[in-house]
Amino acid sequence: MISKRILTGILLTFTPLLMTAGTATVKSDQALVYNLTLAGILIVLFSLTLVALTVALMSGIIRFTGKMSRIKKEKIMHNRTGNGSEDSIPAIITALHLEMRSLQEEEKAILTIRKVIKPFSGWNNKALVMRNPEMK
Repeated sequence: MISKRILTGILLTFTPLLMTAGTATVKSDQALVYNLTLAGILIVLFSLTLVALTVALMSGIIRFTGKMSRIKKEKIMHNRTGNGSEDSIPAIITALHLEMRSLQEEEKAILTIRKVIKPFSGWNNKALVMRNPEMK
């Protein structure tokens, strides 16, 4: 059963729309105007509901595929670590990370200084810009 709050919300939402729909129409066209207004409201509500359901479904699919890929990665890591030592893979990853980090730090320390010689331009000559107050 529809609760009183939902019914009140529906009435307060649609009543002003239906009241203003037929204000400047002829009596014979009022039924048509009311029907068109109600049909438009229902179409908008249906499309919004459809969009909300689509977004909810897509977010569920994304969450599900994320869980599945995480499970696959865990199975792969479990199979790999089951054959050898469990500490070998993290040790290799840490060593590679530290090596890449040291290479990046050395690259950042390189500094090049070049002197750029610009051709002379009269646009930035301050002597030509000075005003001569004696001339009138």
